[in-house]
Amino acid sequence: MVGVAIPEAEDAELGDRLLEEQLPVSPATSSTWRTLRQQPDVRAGVVTAIMDAVASSTDTGHEAAELVLDLLEPHDVAAVTIYRTSPDGSLRLVGQVNVPSDLASSWRSIPPSTDIPFVRSVLDEVALFWGDREERLREYPQLSQAASVAFEATATIPVAEQGVVVGVVGLVWRTRQTFDDARRETIARAVHRVAPLLMRN
Repeated sequence: MVGVAIPEAEDAELGDRLLEEQLPVSPATSSTWRTLRQQPDVRAGVVTAIMDAVASSTDTGHEAAELVLDLLEPHDVAAVTIYRTSPDGSLRLVGQVNVPSDLASSWRSIPPSTDIPFVRSVLDEVALFWGDREERLREYPQLSQAASVAFEATATIPVAEQGVVVGVVGLVWRTRQTFDDARRETIARAVHRVAPLLMRN
């Protein structure tokens, strides 16, 4: 995967959010557990277990997309699509949230020869970000039919498991965004932390 390494502090931030949401500290929490939950190895194990449990209870791809959207709430993401790779190289839509139904239907299956960001991300194993629709259309004018949708910034992030790309996650913002290297890496890392688990469903 290209360009996904981020500082440990950013990874810890996601872990902190998951721990506080799923295992909050209360007056009844033992001092032993309070101490243990601060240890990096313990925190990492707990976070992994939480994500496994959440992913296991996610029955549909649409629920998976909602989970990704919730985790990316600090980044103001408005919509999410999740595609899984097929044996023939095509991409199959397995989940989405907040995408207009007619748009989702028209892109339910994407042939590998289609020159659009989702396919490029999978083939090149690279996360792609566009700050606004004009920037995206300059590179992909064939997407002009979908440009009327009230979305501005977009990103496509490939998802790999054991070194093999198994799908791609699309993110959409309603307003223009600025993506410096640090923000791209932070968003990509958040997706990579959960998407492989969700792709198993």
